[in-house]
Amino acid sequence: MKFALLKQDPASVMVFDREQALAFEGMTGPYCQYSVVRLRSILEKAGTIESVDVTSEASLEPAERALVLAIAQLPSVIEKSAGVQGTSFDLKKTQPALLAQWCFAVAQLVNAFYRDVPVLNAEPSVRSQRLMIARAAERALVNGLQVLTIDVPRAM
Repeated sequence: MKFALLKQDPASVMVFDREQALAFEGMTGPYCQYSVVRLRSILEKAGTIESVDVTSEASLEPAERALVLAIAQLPSVIEKSAGVQGTSFDLKKTQPALLAQWCFAVAQLVNAFYRDVPVLNAEPSVRSQRLMIARAAERALVNGLQVLTIDVPRAM
């Protein structure tokens, strides 16, 4: 329910719908949490991940590339949503909705990645790269949700 409140721009009129806030579809906290749980399931099934270089965009599928680029935005999204501009901080300029919207967008990209790119059945070098992307997405999404004070359960 926190997510439903935090995703709203405080300057706009808000209508709270409990059923919608708890749904697994749409821009909701459970949708974001479920995306993390799915990533964790992949990572648990994979076991150990061999380290590989993921810096070459040329070898990335579109779903991988979009996810990696979104993950890279997390630090700037946190700064902007926290009201940080340069070295100053203005409490009146905090915008938690920006971070909530980023979490939702990343959850959508995670689901596209999960749908479009085989991870566990990929050839070994590609498998390792995709597992590292999955681990980075899991960490980024958990961190984004934690900043919003939203925990992720082990299972859903």
